[in-house]
Amino acid sequence: IDRPGATLSFLSSVVAKTFDYARIDEGDAPRLARMKAPAWTFIHGPRSSLSSSAIRKLAKG
Repeated sequence: IDRPGATLSFLSSVVAKTFDYARIDEGDAPRLARMKAPAWTFIHGPRSSLSSSAIRKLAKG
């Protein structure tokens, strides 16, 4: 899932380039569980500059 500052670095990584042929559109992500491997997508989500730990802490209340 997309994180601030990581979008371009991940999509230009060696692994992403190697498996580019197996990437599906983000809108087709619900199909991933039924697809034969390798299949992957990059999901763009809400962005926050908070760390994952801080987000979890906020969610707990």
